[in-house]
Amino acid sequence: MTIKKLKVLFIFSVLGFFALPVVATIGQTMPGKMVFDDPENHNSPYAGDYGKVDFDHDQHVKARPASGGGEKESCVTCHHTNSSKLTEALEEEVPKCTACHTDTEGPSPLEGTNESKKFKGLTAIIAEEAFHGKGSNVGCIGCHQTLDQSPKSCKECHKSD
Repeated sequence: MTIKKLKVLFIFSVLGFFALPVVATIGQTMPGKMVFDDPENHNSPYAGDYGKVDFDHDQHVKARPASGGGEKESCVTCHHTNSSKLTEALEEEVPKCTACHTDTEGPSPLEGTNESKKFKGLTAIIAEEAFHGKGSNVGCIGCHQTLDQSPKSCKECHKSD
């Protein structure tokens, strides 16, 4: 093998090594329909006793309402640790809520990629409060109350079938 061919092979090997994380992230797919809080199947380790919650991620992505008459909400409204550049193309990994929000309040282990706020070491509220989001647009109840859109009550979301 000639020196020139070895150099080319070396360059492509190095480029391939550094491109691997990008390819892995690009391979991530956005979820469609999901089930939260299923105590029987333990989709969340912090499932309560109220029954499962069916969540249609696609519906929320398509519907993304404008808050206060402004621009449509971005992915970062809910995925608050991510960069404001995050889109449906999933340019970066989207961590699960339970990466920070557990059954006990405590310091966030994630720094996040959000340009305006870093999270590592900040207090992460418990999972139940984070998912419900009373008084905040980050969480189901808070967002639905702000938009005055159903479902807004426990039994409208939690199904015990």
